[in-house]
Amino acid sequence: MKRSYRFHLEKRRSRRVGPVVVTDLVLKSSEDIALLSEEIHQAQELLHRVETSAVKVGLRMNIGSKTKYMSYNNRRGSIITNEGVVPVLEEVDDFKYLGAWMKSTERDVKLRKAAAWRVCSLWKSTLTRSFKLRIFAATVEYLCKACKTAHQGLDALRHHQVASMDDMRSGKTSDRKAEVYCLTCEELICKDCKPAGSKSSKHHHIDPQQAAKLKKVELQKRVPSLARVCEALLVAERQDGETKHSIEARAQLVQAQLDEAATAMHAKIDQEKRKMLAEVNDIKSARLRGLQDHKNKTSYMRKQAQNVYDVAKNAITQAPAAAFLSLYPSLDSKIQDLCDGKFRPRPIDRNPKPFAFVPNNSRDDDLQLGTIVEECREFPVRFKSACGIAACPNGDLVIADHDMDCVSVFNVAGQSKLTLQTPNPSDGIHNVTDVAVTSNETLLLVDKSHNVRVFNKEGKFLRKIATPKIGDKPDPIGRPRSVTAYQMGEKDYMIVGYHGVSALTIHNLETGSVLAKLSPAIRPGCLAVTQDNRILVSDYDAGTVVVLSLTGQRLASIDTMTQGNRLKASGVCSDGNGNLYVAVHYPDKGTAQIRQYNEAGKFLSCVAEGLQNPQNMVFTRDAVPKLAVADEDSVKLFKINY
Repeated sequence: MKRSYRFHLEKRRSRRVGPVVVTDLVLKSSEDIALLSEEIHQAQELLHRVETSAVKVGLRMNIGSKTKYMSYNNRRGSIITNEGVVPVLEEVDDFKYLGAWMKSTERDVKLRKAAAWRVCSLWKSTLTRSFKLRIFAATVEYLCKACKTAHQGLDALRHHQVASMDDMRSGKTSDRKAEVYCLTCEELICKDCKPAGSKSSKHHHIDPQQAAKLKKVELQKRVPSLARVCEALLVAERQDGETKHSIEARAQLVQAQLDEAATAMHAKIDQEKRKMLAEVNDIKSARLRGLQDHKNKTSYMRKQAQNVYDVAKNAITQAPAAAFLSLYPSLDSKIQDLCDGKFRPRPIDRNPKPFAFVPNNSRDDDLQLGTIVEECREFPVRFKSACGIAACPNGDLVIADHDMDCVSVFNVAGQSKLTLQTPNPSDGIHNVTDVAVTSNETLLLVDKSHNVRVFNKEGKFLRKIATPKIGDKPDPIGRPRSVTAYQMGEKDYMIVGYHGVSALTIHNLETGSVLAKLSPAIRPGCLAVTQDNRILVSDYDAGTVVVLSLTGQRLASIDTMTQGNRLKASGVCSDGNGNLYVAVHYPDKGTAQIRQYNEAGKFLSCVAEGLQNPQNMVFTRDAVPKLAVADEDSVKLFKINY
């Protein structure tokens, strides 16, 4: 049944006297179209009908500045276009249609009176001063900027202090104390305290009511941006729920596959089945835990943004001038921060790596169900700022947490085995930035000191290796920033990068002496050494990675320039085939990815996406090497096919 969208001009009076309605709800004049409706949802459908019909003939509506909507005696709501949640049509209190303002004729009358005053030659006429003032007091309802200028343009009135129209009519003197608003200082001040008005004065004073109107206009322009932020946060919150359902559905599918395979096998494998179900639940719990944290942050920020939005709307429409101007600086600052995205939660991967059950298809007597395959797995441990990561020969991982001031050793399952400690608490580990492991499992770390600390594989502190101060600038410039180790023959060597300067030093690990000083022409961020002893150096700000020989010769370079935008580069490493891996950051999106390059620096593929803030990475040294990434508050293990 076709819906009726008639607009009622008069209600039904009786059974015989029906309502007065407009059956054609579209008022057309040239290219200007007005839609009338009694309900928001009806207006929404009418808008979609017009859009659909326009598209059929190759036309589109101007959503940006030409299309608005007004609401009378109806609940507030949002009207969106066929393009989705964004863009949302802007709601206005008044709109100029075919040369006239729609809300009332009062505004048209005022505009026409103002236009008449602009062409009025009253002030330049030869009429007497008293007669001019009588005309002025009888016709002007308020003092606009043009009238003030005209008033002070008279020789007799040049030194008068302009007061309100009510004061002029009541005969009050204009030298009373009254507040004015300084646009330069953005605050209310007393007229008697304002600086003398001279040509060299840097202050601009206007009436508080006029200042409030100006600031309300400025704030009104920013409120739509805040509305879009609220809508985007609402969409992100809804997407978190959808992603949660997807993960749960995947887990249920895997569990169903396990159940189907288990029922066809012997009862002896029931214990293995329970073990693998627990593994699936652990994977699901680990992923949902991170998703729930993100959802909570998104929900909190959405409520904060909505609260600021409501306060801004109330301040614009209801707050007195003085109260509004007092509230304006803090309100403006909060809106700016929210619109700039400073307090938004970091984006997460909306397409997480899948995990699946692979059944055992062997024909021998082994009754194993199969295996759980996961392309990306997270450690169950949460970090504050995981910045450095290194792989031990026995398969363990050494992870440095900058904000926690600690370095710990974990197995590949994410279970902590030991934490490094110094014998003297006053000389403890502070602001650690990188770690490395030698061939004999000696652990190296750099923190805010000018030394490299050395520990054995049991976590016992052995000694410090002093590093030279590079340059004469104050800390942290010239302080050790990153460290890596390599083996040549039967000896181990160490390479150290420094904060803010283009310098690398190669040390003999036994004596600590400096063997060579290299200049990579970039500021070292993260370091790594390939299996054939090539040095990988990244520069975060420049978005560049260079490949050097041990003598400092540049062998290759990688530029992260993408579609004209220079991205950021942090962690680097290489695999057993000589391929290079770089952590690339998108500063405008707040996300990062891992890219794969060949030995010459040619891009091959993107192996991981949706990371938060990867600082460093390394391949594990277990039976099946995986790419371990220190990604801000987590450590992720990726299965890489190379």
